[in-house]
Amino acid sequence: MPSLPALLMVGASLLALPLAAAALPPLEYVANCADPEAACRALAGERVKVAEIGRTAQGQPVLALTVGGPQADSRPGVLVVAPQGDLLYQSELALRLVKRLDGVVAQDDSVTFYVIPYPSPDATQSRLGKLDAQRSTNTRPTDDDRDGAVDEDPSEDLNADGAITQMRVADPAGEYLPLPAEPRLMVKADPARGERGAYRLLSEGIDNDHDELWNEDPAGGVDLNRNFTFEYPYFTAGAGPNQVSEPESRAVADFAFDHPNIFLVVTLGPQDNLTSPWKAGSGNERIKRTPPKPDADAYEALSKKFLEGFDKKHAPSSAKLDGSFTGWAYYHYGRWTLATPGWWIDCLKASKDDQASKGPEGEDKSNGDSDADPNPDPDKEDDKGADKGPDAEEKPDAKEKTGAEEKTGENTDKKPQSSATGSKKEPEDKRLEPERFELKWLDEHDAEAFAAWTKVDHPDFPGKAVEVGGVKPYAVAPEFDSLDALADAHAKFLGEVLAMRPRLKLVDTRVEELGAGVCRITTKVLNDGLLPTVSQMGETSGKLQRLQVELTGPEGTQVLAGPLRQRVARLGAGASAEHTWLVRISDGDAARFHLKCGEPSVGFVEQDCDAATEK
Repeated sequence: MPSLPALLMVGASLLALPLAAAALPPLEYVANCADPEAACRALAGERVKVAEIGRTAQGQPVLALTVGGPQADSRPGVLVVAPQGDLLYQSELALRLVKRLDGVVAQDDSVTFYVIPYPSPDATQSRLGKLDAQRSTNTRPTDDDRDGAVDEDPSEDLNADGAITQMRVADPAGEYLPLPAEPRLMVKADPARGERGAYRLLSEGIDNDHDELWNEDPAGGVDLNRNFTFEYPYFTAGAGPNQVSEPESRAVADFAFDHPNIFLVVTLGPQDNLTSPWKAGSGNERIKRTPPKPDADAYEALSKKFLEGFDKKHAPSSAKLDGSFTGWAYYHYGRWTLATPGWWIDCLKASKDDQASKGPEGEDKSNGDSDADPNPDPDKEDDKGADKGPDAEEKPDAKEKTGAEEKTGENTDKKPQSSATGSKKEPEDKRLEPERFELKWLDEHDAEAFAAWTKVDHPDFPGKAVEVGGVKPYAVAPEFDSLDALADAHAKFLGEVLAMRPRLKLVDTRVEELGAGVCRITTKVLNDGLLPTVSQMGETSGKLQRLQVELTGPEGTQVLAGPLRQRVARLGAGASAEHTWLVRISDGDAARFHLKCGEPSVGFVEQDCDAATEK
């Protein structure tokens, strides 16, 4: 953490800002995002090395921290990235993980960790602006609405509360109305309930370029977490002019490819496959968009392990993989990839005593909906209105880039149930349940997080009632003091995953002398771990080095059958593959051979053997 003078300097800079800046992140968060380089370099130590891997267009360094022992790059590696530059708590969590992983390596340096807490420092520092507005992009000038002008339609703080929220415009042709169960929230009218819309719902601001779209072209930029190659969202705001267009996204991708020893990628971002593991596809896709079944089974097992320490009841739905670092890491980089937001309300599982007081464990259902799709179709729109990530189309702040009206709420009513007397029971209104829960939590933790609906005079809507209000951006976030417990829980889970990783052994090795200097060498390559040596998607992508076993013998050894270096097939948990060589050695030479098997992401195992070897 920064020193006290650094904190005081940051605090002084905040006091110099206008009063509207009161909605900015807490001082503890600001201290690190104000100077990501200092936050990273403060962690350097005997086993923690900090290296610059690139620079942004604004000249900010992108730093990677290596946590490992001697010759760290020669050991299997885990890459941890917080790809969403505006979600400060995820970067903070990554920083705190470094300290705990340092302790892991001190006990066992057989694995190396690489951590990139601030891959998009320009986006991170944009949180220090005068307005608290949802923005995950860097500072690249962008013509998002393709009208020939750049950054010409930003948001405006119409109610002067320091935050960009929502704007509702009274209109009988509007599609929205206050949710009856929670009037502070707006929901799409449901004709089946006899409802009629009364409002249009927009992002707070003015139509500066008079195209009847609001805030569709604010300052910046490109979102690193929408700039990668998997399912790249062409021609959408925040995705960039082309795939991997930004210096920082190239730096992260180059770092990954420069480290073939990485076998696992962990992302702390809006994507999630740990509370809702990815499901297998049909297997007939020409372009792979879903995991093959063996990989899906592995993700299911990893999810169960994760949920031993985390409660998924209130976990948000995963953001789309379109252009995300997470999707790229699994489908195109070919590594096992675990994705989690890192925090949500009541995410840490309660003690057994607390669980007993709450009832059977089986009563918990993710998002309160047992039918929720754990592997959402990337083309399927999520209409619940929760903050699901950078591509969630129902968010007002996400609409700053599109100018379209808000989409919130979905019809979840069921047919009325008849009672024993024949009367119909009114179905419970379950619309916006996640948002209602979050609002209740905010009422208890931060009474100012919801901006009450306030009338404003709006030049775009003369004669119409316009109100501004809603939940302020980034209001739903963990308290700074809770991050240590979160880091402990994630470090514990990572330790459990490492215990499952593939581990190679050479077993049943023997050398048989067949006469005339001819020897047959046989060995079995065994995967003694609980995960396959490579994901099936990784094998399909071809981005990993091939697992091989190599035989070396006395000088002048002549190979009669079987190349000295042989490729080893993908090995599942507990699986083995037998390899045989037939060689001739010079008369009088000792029949001693050396076997080496492995590849950088799995590690290497070696064994000497001779004619007397029986293992």
